[in-house]
This record gives sequence, structure tokens and C-alpha cells, in this order.
Amino acid sequence: DNLAHADLIDRQTDQKDHRATVLTVSEKGQKRFEAAKSDMYRLADQLFSGISNEDLENHLRTEQIISDNLEKMRKERLNGSK
Repeated sequence: DNLAHADLIDRQTDQKDHRATVLTVSEKGQKRFEAAKSDMYRLADQLFSGISNEDLENHLRTEQIISDNLEKMRKERLNGSK
């Protein structure tokens, strides 16, 4: 409801199923999205400034290993193992 009241989405009754409502992004919503996306890219550029792609890839790989280890530990704990 908030998005519709802010004119960020449009609501229309589905022509084939009148019980359903079709939501589409309005022109105002699309402009807001594009502005937010632009801000996000600008902030990401600032955040990752000076970090090489190789360093970022290594960081992501390390995070994945840690996440995998945590998931393995969680499953072991659920199964009563250590």
C-alpha cells in the first residue's frame, strides 16, 4: 500500500483473473530506482577504492569458506556430533 500511495507502483486488475492484481513499477518508481542504483554504484566505488579485483575475489572466497564451515558446524551440532 505504501508504494502505491507514493505512486511508485501501479495496480491493475488482471484481465484473465479478476481476483488477482498486477503490480508494475510506475515511471516515478523507475526514476527512484535508477537514482538509488546510481547512488549504490557510487558508494560501492568509494567503498572498494584501492582494492584490487584479485583482493576482492580472495576476500569473497575466504568468506565462502567461513560460511561453509559454519554451516558444517551447524549441521554437526544438530546431529549431535562435534
